[in-house]
Amino acid sequence: MAQISKLLFIITISLSFLVVGCDNSSNVVAPKKKVLVMGVTADYPPFAFIKDKKIRGFDIDLANLIAKKLGYSIYMRDMNFDSLIPALQTKRIDFAMSGFSNTAEREKNVDLSISYYVPTYAMVYRKDNQILNIESLSNKTIGAQLGSTMESYLKDKKSIIPDLNIISLTRTSNMIQELKLKRVDGVLIEAAQAKIFVNKNPELEYSLFPNKDEGYVIAFPKDSKLKEQFDEVIIKLRDSGELDNIKKKWLF
Repeated sequence: MAQISKLLFIITISLSFLVVGCDNSSNVVAPKKKVLVMGVTADYPPFAFIKDKKIRGFDIDLANLIAKKLGYSIYMRDMNFDSLIPALQTKRIDFAMSGFSNTAEREKNVDLSISYYVPTYAMVYRKDNQILNIESLSNKTIGAQLGSTMESYLKDKKSIIPDLNIISLTRTSNMIQELKLKRVDGVLIEAAQAKIFVNKNPELEYSLFPNKDEGYVIAFPKDSKLKEQFDEVIIKLRDSGELDNIKKKWLF
C-alpha cells in the first residue's frame, strides 16, 4: 500500500508540472475579441446594402475599420431605419450607423459622434415628370424614408408649399419602386444614392436640392463610452487620409 501511495504521489506531482508547463504553449486559446452589435438599414446604397448575402458599403467599411483599430469585431443587425433609435435606447444594439444626421431631436434620445460625411440631398424623379427645385414641389407627392432628415426637410417645406403631399416608407428601394409605378412623383434621398438608382433605371433622373445638413454621424445609447473612442478614431482617419480612401472607393 505504501508503494502504491508513493506512486500516486509521483503521478500527481508530474501532472501538476504538465499543467503549469502548458501556460506558454501554442495550444493555449487566446481570448476572443469583444463583439459590438451594429444596427444598420441595409437598403441605402452606397452606404449600406446587401450583395452576395453580405452587407457592404461605405458605412460598413468605415465601421469595420474603426472597430478594428479599437480591438472590436462587429455583428451587424439589419433593421428598419425608424427602429434604430428605439433599439439604441433599449440597448439591443451598441451603436447605429445608417446615414444618421445630427439633429437636436436625436441628441435628446441618443449620443452622437462627430460627423464623418456631409450629405447632399437629391430629388429622384421620372424623366417625363421633372422636379428641379423647391418650387416644383407644388401639388406633388414625394417619398422620403420614415424618420429621416429628408422627411423632416419635406415637412418643413409644407409651411410654404401646403399642397405638397409626403409619403413616408421604411425602405428606400420601396420608394423607388413606388416612383417607377407612378404612385409618387419624386423621392428625396442622398445624392450618392440617387446616382446609383438613376444608373440602374434609365427612365429616372435626379436634381440636387439645397440643404443645411450638418453631416452623417454614428449613434450610441446615452452615456456610452464608445462615443469618445469612435470620435478619436474618426479624427485620426481624417488626418491620415484613410477616411478619404473609403469615400473614393464608394462615393466618388
